[in-house]
Amino acid sequence: MLTVNEEQRLQRNEIRAFLLGQVSALCGLNEIPDDQVPLIELGMDSVRLLSLLEALRRQGVALGFIDVMENPSLLELEQLVAERLTRQTHP
Repeated sequence: MLTVNEEQRLQRNEIRAFLLGQVSALCGLNEIPDDQVPLIELGMDSVRLLSLLEALRRQGVALGFIDVMENPSLLELEQLVAERLTRQTHP
């Protein structure tokens, strides 16, 4: 049985992999060089951002445009998604 810490670590790895895959595909990148670079600097525009938000919604995470503007890097977005998922599973 997984402990809470192991579950959280696994969840964060899954979130990171999902976001890396989505951002890379949407921005046409082979890799993300630095997870602290704002997504806009990686080529994320408003149309791509809406696609990312829709992909997150399909995974059960409802974020808005302002959420991403307030958490502009991949690392910050990963943390926000993890927080939202934690709130949903442990209200």
